[in-house]
Amino acid sequence: LLDKKVNTRFHEGPLCFSSDGKYVYFTRSNLARGKQRKDNQGIQNLKLFRATIDEEGNWNNEEELPFNSKDYSAGHPSISNDGKDLYFVSNMPGGFGGADLYKAAINSDGTFGKAENLGSAFNTEGQEMFPWFNGKGDLFFSSNGHIGLGGLDVFVMETTEGAELQNVGMPVNSQSD
Repeated sequence: LLDKKVNTRFHEGPLCFSSDGKYVYFTRSNLARGKQRKDNQGIQNLKLFRATIDEEGNWNNEEELPFNSKDYSAGHPSISNDGKDLYFVSNMPGGFGGADLYKAAINSDGTFGKAENLGSAFNTEGQEMFPWFNGKGDLFFSSNGHIGLGGLDVFVMETTEGAELQNVGMPVNSQSD
């Protein structure tokens, strides 16, 4: 179980760990002094955080990532297999619509590069969510904007040259999310 410092009474969502086990990246509701913060439309957006992990497994030095805003969500972190890029979803201005997939370089000093939208090969006017990499480095994510069986379907973009986006099909996907 994670301690109460991480598990609050609000939403903590998808997380990932750096391959060296020194960092955890996670999603949390937008809070200020323990209270929900909402945007001008009354929506409580999500934010990305990073914490260091000590030898005992404690999470320390929790910090917000620079992609956060009270006006839009950023969440669902995933780190590329080489550890050089952070992938996440956001509905920040300038996207294709809904939540889009983004990536940002993780610099050697721990700072981040600019968030880059992954473009129309991945993103649609719908929702793209939950990026994840398998051991080969193939990028999996869910979308309700690409042609699928219904709801949020799981798609994969393999790392092989010339690969095209594929719906992973049944039995993983169905008419529901």
